[in-house]
Amino acid sequence: MASAYFPGSLFPLVAWIPGGILWWLVQAALKLAVLIPGLAIVPVLYRYRFTDIKDMPWWSLPWVNPEDWHGGFKNYDGSLPTWWMKKERSPGEPYGDSLYSFWRYHARRNPSDGLRNFKWLQLWIDKKKVWYWTPELMEHYEPWYDRTPGWRGYIAGQGFWWGLKIQWVRDKSYSELKLGFRVEPRDAVYELKETSARRYLGASFASKLIFHRELD
Repeated sequence: MASAYFPGSLFPLVAWIPGGILWWLVQAALKLAVLIPGLAIVPVLYRYRFTDIKDMPWWSLPWVNPEDWHGGFKNYDGSLPTWWMKKERSPGEPYGDSLYSFWRYHARRNPSDGLRNFKWLQLWIDKKKVWYWTPELMEHYEPWYDRTPGWRGYIAGQGFWWGLKIQWVRDKSYSELKLGFRVEPRDAVYELKETSARRYLGASFASKLIFHRELD
């Protein structure tokens, strides 16, 4: 039996649901256990925002996302991505890295992303083992790449480590439901690039529910 399943085959969806739901519950419980105390702990980490990730205190790691921290994957000067600092820029905060902005990003927008420091929780994608089902195989599944109005989505996984994404795209906005691991149908077709955070850090677990977000 082939290790990759293509549009039209629902076998993996049926076969791996029980294990996937169990692992989803474990991950959700871990994220919740980190998220709640993080509301109070993240402000404390503000004083470390220019500290290299390798020098961070051991107890801080559940709240320190290696993709968005100084000395991490992209080697930021600080501990916030450039696009967020530009978005948060104001006359009083020229770089958008105020305490409140820092807290909003690490405690509210991306809570628990420090779990990416724990490799055993991540999915290490193997192209030959990825299965998926989607009405249409697309190269990009983010709405800003294809703004054609309508429904789109997929379920993709590697064993019972699966992820689901459903989007409803409108003319200038979109809604989205995302659950599970960051594995996509294109992972069965294309190799992960050297510059991919998912190749370097593993594919993390994410939950997202967006009712309305502007595309522009």
